[in-house]
Amino acid sequence: MSKILIVEDRELIRKSIIKIIREIDDNIEIITTEYASKALDISKEKDIDTFILDIGLRDYSGIELGQQLRNLNKYIITPIIFITSMVNEELQAFREVHSYAFITKPFKEEKVKKLLAPIIENSIENDKEDNLSIKQKENTYIIPINEIVYIEAQLKRIYIYTLNEEYEVKSYTLNKLMEELNENFMRVHRSCIINKNYITRIDRTNWVLYLKNIDLCIPVSRKYKEKLMELLQ
Repeated sequence: MSKILIVEDRELIRKSIIKIIREIDDNIEIITTEYASKALDISKEKDIDTFILDIGLRDYSGIELGQQLRNLNKYIITPIIFITSMVNEELQAFREVHSYAFITKPFKEEKVKKLLAPIIENSIENDKEDNLSIKQKENTYIIPINEIVYIEAQLKRIYIYTLNEEYEVKSYTLNKLMEELNENFMRVHRSCIINKNYITRIDRTNWVLYLKNIDLCIPVSRKYKEKLMELLQ
């Protein structure tokens, strides 16, 4: 599901933008916060498709937040739209953050809707294409990548566990699958790949992971402990 993060400290403006987005597509996941620091934390935890940032926020500026987002590899080209009422801030943001566009206060709903519609439609289309295609003898499995919880290799077979299904496949390796997965996935053992978005607990005493919807615990080998902690910081 496509995600939009709105960072705006005025409730009326937040509600107006949410209303416009819902009119474009009611299935979009909309996340809101009033603080730049909180927005940065959310952005690290989740994969945001579009940012709508007010330039004047409670803790620090939307321009600074935009710069921090651009420093994260996964958001180098993600659309960032600023909300502003000052022309000089617009120019600064264009130069420093490479923003997609501006919403100028006070704004008209139709103008904002016209601006947001193509961005949202594009993110929805990209979301639909974010699948793992596994070809077997008689079947091709189309598996939504963001629903994969973990992947395990056992006795020359690969088992892919999603939120709702389990797939058994042959003639694949974990190395090959890692090339087709996105940055949310990490190796934690020579026979296991996990989706870090589904980690619910890390037991550092026994070095095992607990994942959403999975009853068993996943061991972390010595080789991957340090890398795991670096990726989750």
